[in-house]
Amino acid sequence: MTAAIYCRKAKAQAGSHLKNNVDIRQITSPNEIDAGQVSNLLTQLLMQKEPAFQIEKQIECLLRKDDILLVVSMQEEQITGMITGYICPHISPAYSPFLLVEALIVDRAYRRRGIGRRLMLWMERYADQKSCKYITLASQASRNNAHSFYTALGYN
Repeated sequence: MTAAIYCRKAKAQAGSHLKNNVDIRQITSPNEIDAGQVSNLLTQLLMQKEPAFQIEKQIECLLRKDDILLVVSMQEEQITGMITGYICPHISPAYSPFLLVEALIVDRAYRRRGIGRRLMLWMERYADQKSCKYITLASQASRNNAHSFYTALGYN
């Protein structure tokens, strides 16, 4: 599997206009999120179904770590998108940490409404707060729409 790697200095851009009303929130406890809905989103991203009980266990494991973020977009009680981020220390203590973005997915029914942009903006602001020098992410080479999206956000 070939991936494209993107990187950008961690400077948050100005907010984006949304075509709908969604709430962006960081998940800090497994009982704040429906693992079944996360499983359905991941199926759209990974093209394979992960059982909700396994997703729930993985969420519990991830949320035990202070340097891992799970952020979702919600419209009413529906998860419309999600993104994970990992604060990574640099090998040299003289350098700032960086943020690794992983698993950005917006539900097919909610795409092209600014949700992905809002999720990325949330991560960029978080990276600024944590003094991250840059943000990096990878995307499968075959995901042309994702590449266009990241390029439009200033990642290269």
